[in-house]
Amino acid sequence: MSSTRVKFGDVVINVNETLRDESEHSFSRVVGLEHIDSGDSELRRWDELSSLPEGTSFKRIFRRGHVLFGKRRAYQRKVAVASFDGICSSDILVFTPSDKRLNPGFLLYIVQSEGFFAHALQTSSGSLSPRTRWQDLASFEFELPSLDEQERILELLSAVDAHAEALRNQANVAEDSRRVVLHDLLTTAGEDWTETTLGLLVSLRTGKLDVNAGVEDGEFPFFTCSRDTYKIDVAAFSGKSVIVAGNGDLNVKYCEGEFNAYQRTYILQAIDESVLNPIFLFHFMDKYLEILRNDTQGSTIQYLKKAQFTEAPISLPPLVEQKRIVDEISKIDALIQETNSALLATQQLRAALLNKEIS
Repeated sequence: MSSTRVKFGDVVINVNETLRDESEHSFSRVVGLEHIDSGDSELRRWDELSSLPEGTSFKRIFRRGHVLFGKRRAYQRKVAVASFDGICSSDILVFTPSDKRLNPGFLLYIVQSEGFFAHALQTSSGSLSPRTRWQDLASFEFELPSLDEQERILELLSAVDAHAEALRNQANVAEDSRRVVLHDLLTTAGEDWTETTLGLLVSLRTGKLDVNAGVEDGEFPFFTCSRDTYKIDVAAFSGKSVIVAGNGDLNVKYCEGEFNAYQRTYILQAIDESVLNPIFLFHFMDKYLEILRNDTQGSTIQYLKKAQFTEAPISLPPLVEQKRIVDEISKIDALIQETNSALLATQQLRAALLNKEIS
């Protein structure tokens, strides 16, 4: 395999094209670092230029096919190929080949290589928000394969990327199906369903601890308003429980066994499990919080109040029907988990191939 030792700046340019006249351009999409997902080379999100607050100033231009690299907090590995023309944040560098020895499609994989990321981290400066610079990235040295070898590697990694994208789409379809099924199962009441309120079916308590009470190697789960679950050494609750974040993004979790909770979380438990299936309660709360979020779109829910639980209307099916609903959703959840596991394995394979082929 023939290759040539080159510097990044010898075969790549930093496209420093900026928007000079904001009144005369055809760009409608704006990309910030928050729109580039770590480890995902597709640009799936953006803002419309017309929706940005007055005074927001994004002026760096990128074109379809350019590689976008997040220079701030490079450890987040934010790299994507643009599939459209647009404007981006100044914290994003825009790369394109400057030498015919470099296949344009191969550039993405160079920027995603371990060597490039290591160089970006080593050349970053700043304590709170470290940034690297084009001048430093340009000095990165690597082995540039021949065009034929680049084509072979590109074909291999592109096939892996296509498989990962198919799995990602499958997971998205399953997630959408779950939402539809959950909505239909919980809102299409049968003749034998009972109309009641949640306060008659559950006990409601709140956590008592400060948000920083967790310990790294604790024995029990510690639930806060974060979507993540932490650890703690002392448990205060036990049993089949639904834990709801009382502020923030209003997420919901399910736990069986002993645990503890932050003071702004609510703990719901079925008063009588022969009337209310605890996992059915979890799914109901998941859907109920979605309704709360949708009803308050455009405003901010600072925190949930007790009455929003106790007075929540619920159409309660017989226990047998509750179990059927739980089983239906569990099947979809198993498919989602299986697909996500396959996606993770594919991403790990991609990383291994990338490290093997590009140095």
